[in-house]
Amino acid sequence: MSRPNLGAGATVRGGLVPRLVVALVAVVTLSIALSSYLAVRAHRIQLQRAFVSRGEAIALGLAFSVARQGGPDGAPQTAPQVSSPQVKKLLQEMTRLDGVAYILIQDWEGSIVVHTFGDFPEEFDDRNFIKPGQLRPEQRTQTLANVRVTLRERAIVVTDVAAPISGALAGVVHVGMDQQPVDEAAARLEREMWLAGGGVMLLGAFGAALALFALLARPIRGLAGVAEHAALGGETTFSAYTGRHDELGLLARALDHAFSQLGARTRELGDALGAARAASEAKGRFLATMSHEIRTPMNGVFGMTELLLRTALDDKQRRYMTSIQGSANALLVLLNDVLDYSKIEAGKLAFERIELEPEALVEDVVELAAPRAHAKDLEIASALAPDVPTRILGDPGRLRQILTNLVGNAVKFTERGEVTVRVRCLETTRLRFEVCDTGPGIDAEDQPRLFQHFTQGETSISRRYGGSGLGLAISRQLVELMGGTIGVKSERGRGSLFWFELPLDAIATREPPTAGPRVLLVAPLLQTTDLLATRLETLGAAIERADDDAAALGRLSCARWDAVVFVPDLRDSAETMLADARRLGAAAGSARLVLAAPIGLEPVVSAGLEGQTLCIARPVRQVALAAAICGQRAAPVGHRQGPSEAAPAAPGAPLVLVVDDNDVNRLVAREMLTALGLRVDEASDGVLALERHEQGGLSAMLVDGEMPRLDGCAMTRALREREGDGPHLAVVGVSAYAMAEDRARALAAGMDDYLTKPISIEALSRTLLRLGIVGAAPPVPAAPGPADATAPAVTSGLVLRPKVVSLFLRVMPERMNELGALCRAGDAAELRARAHAFRGACLQMGAKPLAELAGRLEHLGATDDPAELVLALARELDRVCAFLRALPG
Repeated sequence: MSRPNLGAGATVRGGLVPRLVVALVAVVTLSIALSSYLAVRAHRIQLQRAFVSRGEAIALGLAFSVARQGGPDGAPQTAPQVSSPQVKKLLQEMTRLDGVAYILIQDWEGSIVVHTFGDFPEEFDDRNFIKPGQLRPEQRTQTLANVRVTLRERAIVVTDVAAPISGALAGVVHVGMDQQPVDEAAARLEREMWLAGGGVMLLGAFGAALALFALLARPIRGLAGVAEHAALGGETTFSAYTGRHDELGLLARALDHAFSQLGARTRELGDALGAARAASEAKGRFLATMSHEIRTPMNGVFGMTELLLRTALDDKQRRYMTSIQGSANALLVLLNDVLDYSKIEAGKLAFERIELEPEALVEDVVELAAPRAHAKDLEIASALAPDVPTRILGDPGRLRQILTNLVGNAVKFTERGEVTVRVRCLETTRLRFEVCDTGPGIDAEDQPRLFQHFTQGETSISRRYGGSGLGLAISRQLVELMGGTIGVKSERGRGSLFWFELPLDAIATREPPTAGPRVLLVAPLLQTTDLLATRLETLGAAIERADDDAAALGRLSCARWDAVVFVPDLRDSAETMLADARRLGAAAGSARLVLAAPIGLEPVVSAGLEGQTLCIARPVRQVALAAAICGQRAAPVGHRQGPSEAAPAAPGAPLVLVVDDNDVNRLVAREMLTALGLRVDEASDGVLALERHEQGGLSAMLVDGEMPRLDGCAMTRALREREGDGPHLAVVGVSAYAMAEDRARALAAGMDDYLTKPISIEALSRTLLRLGIVGAAPPVPAAPGPADATAPAVTSGLVLRPKVVSLFLRVMPERMNELGALCRAGDAAELRARAHAFRGACLQMGAKPLAELAGRLEHLGATDDPAELVLALARELDRVCAFLRALPG
């Protein structure tokens, strides 16, 4: 995790100095505002006093002047005398003084005698004025401030000053002083005060900021820089600050002590971490070495046990050898679990991201678990929802490992009932796998411990069923490392449902089914038969169900059916199954009868069937089911049908050039193309392919990706340059690389299509049909299942012929010896190149586990042990070759 930059050069948002400056500005602003308010108020009071004094002086002067207009004996003025022209002229002259709004004189009765208005305004309200009777003799003047009057259509605020005329109070002089000049003077002063205060505030804030920066910010930033330097591993240099006697010095001394303690603890943790890493690496090396050393003698145990089981043994000896083989398998599972746990713990587990078919993978896992389930009379089946893509990107080995663990646990802990596997999409972005059983269930308090290392649901489980308690823990870690989640739903006595979800990267989706045949499903009402009904619906079949023979016979007598799928009870013998099948077949008439026999009984039941009745293995594979309801008979693994060699192509048939440096791959492609009625020519690299193109006569090319001298993409680009505007030759890429970018790169080079190994004759036929090379696609062959639980997965769309098997058995052991020599010599680059060719040949044969091991060797990681992978590859090749040698014919 990166550390934040806190040094002196860092940009600090909301730092101490800005905050202090903001606080200081707020205080100064408040102080200036209060001072300005008080100054303006005092000045206004002074102006008002001066204003009133001026009004009093004018009023007294007028009263004295008017009084002088009286008689010589000083008698009071009469109204005519007060309103004489001399008085009016005096009033007009006084009105011109600044601030005088009006002058009027009242007699002793309060009537207005004279005024300075032109026309006395009707709205003039003198009720607020001081009346002559309100003036006491000792008063010289009386002031009534802030009287609002309307003069000449202008509303103003005046201060009315009243002064008595003469000593006998012959009347009262009123002088109205306009307040506007006083208000304007006060407003000007207020503006000036605010401008001056604002300037002082800005200068003070700037000075305060400089002072605060010098006193606080610079030392604090210096401390932050030293602390950051120390945090990044540098030497601490707080000595420049520890000598201060203020708070910063105290902070510096505290930081110095803290970092010295932190440095000591960091060194201790570093030493502990180094020791832990060394211990982890030593443990990983030990486990890898022990894995290699244990697998070497185990290879002999497996091989000799398998060879002995193929010899003539009595029942007791066979039972002993089967027990040895089961114990060896359990030991191998434990060894693989411990090795995976070590890799996960060390963070050295790598994942593939290649193309895979989820339906085939799930069917493989369920099929391998079927013999053990059927031995306990457990039904087992799987089904994928119609929205699940047909091909996705992922790690098939790890996905198979997770599913095998969950399905194996379900079979192990379930004593009666059934085990089902369902796959569906969640919002088109995630794939959900569910493994459901009818076992004893798990208590709620035990469920959180299920996915922990070396723990199981109950302490008695390891004694009763065996196991290390690593399987679910490793499954959880694998799912989480692939970006998914895993969990369980269970109740005591009601079974368990284990599920996991993974991100979905779809490559190809399933096309909507067309209207299919009418099918009568004769099977007990179980979840497994519900899954079989789902498979039939995916094929577009219209289904009705009968849960026993009697109900089925009634349905067959009153309706017409295209096919009848019969699922007998697991506990029935082969003779009982055949008898029931014959009875249903007789009642079915022209409808095809498909008998789903338990795996292992299929060969026995098939040998006794008659007429249109077909037998397929249970658990049912989708392709085998589709072929059976269409009337095509499925063949067991490795079974060779028809003549040993394909009929020769017609002389005028299209000529296809197979370009591949692997002779096994060339032979497989030749057999497929010949079966499609095409002529075939071969070239071992791109240079020879271009030379053959110059000779003409080609209709298409099947080109491998990686070849010596000139690979497939480079050869295609050179071919397109030579063609120019001339005729276009169809080029189909065939490679073991399954990534989307590999296909895009091939198409960008000029290829017309791209197929991923192993290719099936059906996929090849569809491609050549689209390109106009062949006129019609061959019938879809059934995808047979393995003959027994220990048989290696060597199935593919290709019907194996003796020539192909013979070449594989002759060439592949030699290639294996070459890989072993390269591993011992330490030539990693050449080892990867040879592993690629080895993987392609295995994919063409359909040996998927063998191809996956070769793929891991091809993409060898820094933490992988090549010797371990080569040993595992040799062991798996021995199994495949032993299986192929044992094939009849």
